Amino acid sequence: MQAETSTVSLTPHTAPSHQALTLVGRSWAGDGTSCFVPELHCLWDCGAVVTPRTPHAIFITHTHADHVQMLPYLLHRATVTDQPIPLYLPAAFVSRLRDYLHAHQHLVQSGGDDDDNDTDYTDTDTKMSYSRPLYERCTLVPVQPGDELTVRIPARRDPLLVRVVACHHRIDCVGYSCWEQQTTLRPEYRGQDVAALRKQMAADALFRTTRRPLFCFLGDTTHRVWTQHAELLQQHHVIVVECTFLDDATVNKAVATRHMHWKELQPIVNAHPNVWFVLLHGSLRYSSLQRLRFFQPPDVCPHRNVHVLVRPEDVAREWQRERDKNANKTNVRSEEAEELAPPTCQCVRCQPSTGV
Repeated sequence: MQAETSTVSLTPHTAPSHQALTLVGRSWAGDGTSCFVPELHCLWDCGAVVTPRTPHAIFITHTHADHVQMLPYLLHRATVTDQPIPLYLPAAFVSRLRDYLHAHQHLVQSGGDDDDNDTDYTDTDTKMSYSRPLYERCTLVPVQPGDELTVRIPARRDPLLVRVVACHHRIDCVGYSCWEQQTTLRPEYRGQDVAALRKQMAADALFRTTRRPLFCFLGDTTHRVWTQHAELLQQHHVIVVECTFLDDATVNKAVATRHMHWKELQPIVNAHPNVWFVLLHGSLRYSSLQRLRFFQPPDVCPHRNVHVLVRPEDVAREWQRERDKNANKTNVRSEEAEELAPPTCQCVRCQPSTGV
């Protein structure tokens, strides 16, 4: 059930270790999108199982199946003693998601429409508990664009601050602009007896609270998100965004399905060299090798500020298969045929010699 995932660091190689963030995920359009940040214990979308851990919070961008289909599995896996998981999602779908979880549970463990007696047992092999309704294992939290959330994460001193932004898709869809709130001693009091100062001063006079941008995770969307939320490109150095389609033949398809096409994203990427874009949600019409190879020419992404979320193992396997196929042909001459090794990501984070 565990999906094969790709892992990428969301922080520069020069960042202090305590600020490091890692994204572990899988994302293919119509197949499954899910990304877990282990340092935050949080999950963004749940269209695939990308971690054996139970997240402390789940952020759903929208309720298309490839973004929520593994929620029942994840919630079944949570133990009976676990606290309900906060699950944030667009307000329009709260009641329907609750109905979906309820229906799924009845499909797998009850005798039919008239059987309301939930079986009370735990699967000894999977450790999944079936004694508690799925919708009670999470707290469905409705969100809408403009909301600001304060998410408390166990084992982290400072909360995660999340601003909800509007995406442009076929159904209500949102993104999550994520920040870390930090409380630090004011510079003028450094080196002094803080315990004594606490007795004499109010906390807000002794400490200051600042916000540090972490990353922005956008749901399915078109290029209109950049017009509606231009501030994201100024606030964040890391934006996780879909780019479903790449080639000229799919421009109309992108418009019809309200997905991002590279022709619309490329001007944004090139105009913001200090923003690093992690691209998700590739169409299954492309292989991992094709997606990665598309961004190899320097003129496609001159600032090298794009990382395509694909597994290097998949790229290597597809490259070898292509090489073996071409070995039986004569007069095969192309840039691909001249490759001596599988292509690798050339972005500034993966090849940091001149990057940030």
